[in-house]
Amino acid sequence: MPSEPLEELPGTLRSIRHQRDGFLIASLEDGTVVKGELPSPRIGQEYLFRGRWENHPRWGRQFAF
Repeated sequence: MPSEPLEELPGTLRSIRHQRDGFLIASLEDGTVVKGELPSPRIGQEYLFRGRWENHPRWGRQFAF
């Protein structure tokens, strides 16, 4: 079964919810939650994330990059 192509999500980092050993869970300015490897995140920086949408049972919809 071929894997689905990655989606792209542009956004500006608004706040960091969790950061450890290069792993990040953060919110974008539009409220979207993103998670993945980002070694040196900067609040206010615009990023283009490539990944997939996930639905976490406890934390809801997130974009995993």
